[in-house]
Amino acid sequence: MRASGSLGPDTKIRAERGDRDFAPGDRIMFLRNERGLGVKNGSLGTVQSASQFRMAVMLDDGRRVAFDLKDYAHIDHGYAATIHKAQGMTVDRVQVLATPGVDSHSTYVALSRHREQVHLYYGRDDFASQSKLVGAASRERGKDMASDYRAQETAKAAEPKRSMFSGVKLMRPIDLDATGKALTQPPPAIEPVAAPAKRTVTSRPELDPRDAKLGAAVARHARIVRTLLYLRSVGEPRTAEQVVELTGSRAALDAHIPNGALHLESAFAADRPLIEEAANGKTQNAIRAMRLEAELAKNPTMRADRFVERWQVLDRQRRQLIRNYEDNKANKVADRMIGMAKGLERDPQVESILRNRKAALNLPNILKKSVGQSLVELVGRGRSRGLE
Repeated sequence: MRASGSLGPDTKIRAERGDRDFAPGDRIMFLRNERGLGVKNGSLGTVQSASQFRMAVMLDDGRRVAFDLKDYAHIDHGYAATIHKAQGMTVDRVQVLATPGVDSHSTYVALSRHREQVHLYYGRDDFASQSKLVGAASRERGKDMASDYRAQETAKAAEPKRSMFSGVKLMRPIDLDATGKALTQPPPAIEPVAAPAKRTVTSRPELDPRDAKLGAAVARHARIVRTLLYLRSVGEPRTAEQVVELTGSRAALDAHIPNGALHLESAFAADRPLIEEAANGKTQNAIRAMRLEAELAKNPTMRADRFVERWQVLDRQRRQLIRNYEDNKANKVADRMIGMAKGLERDPQVESILRNRKAALNLPNILKKSVGQSLVELVGRGRSRGLE
């Protein structure tokens, strides 16, 4: 970037983690939530101007923020992030560096951040071969009791799950000298684990007919859901023909993926903009979200992660509405939270995992009731009083 002229002059800044050199054009990451700036831990942006005392940044969502470094210095370069911090991000292209700590959950998150392309790299000092990488990245680590780790289950968890790497290019490891400099230029990418159809440089890759049919089914269902949501918003009932069409669309999705309609509708409920996007024929993100929902259905740890994430988002919304004296809207958000809490009765595995995450849910250390009941009471008290 420096050689291409993409960066301006460096300015040494005393950040919270130590001295850093920032220049206009540098990528930057915010490391602490700050409501006044509208940033949170993990927010990314591009430096527009920087001095020893003040910085202006264009956030990736299009907003521009400026701040005094004496008031906020929780920043660092934003060229790389941990998988945990990248959760929730969506960017055009991603490069993932696999390390020995990867498992199926983290690998799925890392390989689903991109719109267009993702490359997965690994070091020969971490994984002796590609098969070792695939084994580590496919293992399940959601169980917590020692008795769960029987030898046969451990071996099964290490079996490669080829579908996870579909469309992912695995890059050969690069030899480094003692200073970390590459001894040779990196060789070209090897073929993905799930070998694609043969292709030439001048031809476009052929689409898998099954993917094309799934995309068409997802787009059709999105259009139906969009119509039904509109009817609900204006108080109109659905017609008999629309019920038949909805039933047929759900059956078509289930033919592609078991419980596919349920998973897609769950994805739509969690991310409403996906509906319009998929209805207009751009189904890649919707399909990715649907497959993630299918993975969540099999993995209680991932379901617990998602519950905490959604709960925290709704709780922040509710508190902001209360501060703005928008009690009706705050109560509607509270009703959604209570519905989530009551839903834990149907998922005892997640309920059990959440008992170890009380701090993230603002619950007391010692619970006399279930997590779900405690959350209902917590939100119910705030709902009745208007504040905590």
